[in-house]
Amino acid sequence: MIRIVYVSQAKNIDFTKIKNILDVSHERNKDNYITGALIYGKGYFIQCLEGDEYEVETLYKKIILDNRHEHIELISKEEILERHFNDWHISLMNDKAYKVLENRFTKDGVFDPYKMRTEQLIMMLDELSHVT
Repeated sequence: MIRIVYVSQAKNIDFTKIKNILDVSHERNKDNYITGALIYGKGYFIQCLEGDEYEVETLYKKIILDNRHEHIELISKEEILERHFNDWHISLMNDKAYKVLENRFTKDGVFDPYKMRTEQLIMMLDELSHVT
């Protein structure tokens, strides 16, 4: 089993497209026993995917080819013995969630997920999945 964490920026996306991504990904991930967390806000996607290596890598390759993402960066890929996220968590950042980011996960008031460590991103995914 593996876990990957990646960050990307949204490209030409609106709420309808975001809702479609969330609906489709939830069902497909459930069918493929992929768990994790996805946050969208302030123009960024931050996602953790956990599951069978083949299934997770296949999904990540599809994400790379998805024209709704740009500047995709794989932050980490590691083998795991157990899942951190036992279910599927999705969050759209609202003002309350952004305050969490601002207070806990920014440096000098500038949010840049590309510069965050894997542990910080997972902590943020955990926290935001409970506040939005």
